[in-house]
Amino acid sequence: MTHDPIDPMEILLVEDNDDDDIILTEEAFAVARVMNSINSVRDGEAALAYLRQEGPYKDAVRPGLVPVGHQHAKEERL
Repeated sequence: MTHDPIDPMEILLVEDNDDDDIILTEEAFAVARVMNSINSVRDGEAALAYLRQEGPYKDAVRPGLVPVGHQHAKEERL
């Protein structure tokens, strides 16, 4: 029995701290063998533009997962 490969979902990482947090997250995903495409934005406004496919994100693929930093969890719009 063969299985069709499942297309990995896009991941949008919302992280406004320094680049180290993004790099650490990407490295952790690589170690865990997560093969999903990871895109990142720096703040909630950019995340909303990405999700709405506005401005520079007009051709962005809708993510299936959006992990946000703990500071964004309290933002009303996310």
